[in-house]
Amino acid sequence: MLWYHFSMRLLSDTMGEIEVKKSRFLCYLHRTENEDDARNFIRSIRKEHPQARHVCTAMVIDGLKRSSDDGEPSGTAGRPILSVLEGADLDHICAAVVRYFGGTLLGTGGLVRAYSDAVKTALETAVLGEARTMRRYSLTVPYALSGRIENWISQRGELLDTLYEETVTYEFLVPDPIEPEIAELTSGTCTPMFLGEEVTEI
Repeated sequence: MLWYHFSMRLLSDTMGEIEVKKSRFLCYLHRTENEDDARNFIRSIRKEHPQARHVCTAMVIDGLKRSSDDGEPSGTAGRPILSVLEGADLDHICAAVVRYFGGTLLGTGGLVRAYSDAVKTALETAVLGEARTMRRYSLTVPYALSGRIENWISQRGELLDTLYEETVTYEFLVPDPIEPEIAELTSGTCTPMFLGEEVTEI
């Protein structure tokens, strides 16, 4: 069975809203490719809601994780938002939760629940796709080893191209580094060439 490294990605921006004791929490979810884009998105939300009491945020981008409580008690907003994103295995995403204060203090636990629930509500209507991270390799082997390698590729990855000359060259995708496996399969006579990583969304 082939195992992939995967994450979920937002296919289109969305939002959700909840109300807790007359405080409104509006969560905006934005697909982002880098931190600059995420910060521009946050600025646009602040501009759209100049009267809001708080705009608390979190982002996850290729291992980079940031969060902000924006004036709420420490740990009651940004971190809960980030935790929901992490729990959903989301990547390349920025969440901004706008709060309009309703006049009633919610307390630490109430704030954590409210910010978490706002993100969960937005995710209920979000359109998500799975992003698989694969490693692309090229491998040249003698014809005597071609059957063994083709069988291995069919079980281990996805064959992209085959070139038949004096030797056979395969180009394929696999989820993990393969150098030790190829060394064992070819008795150390062939070395794969790593061509880079590719992310495929489905």
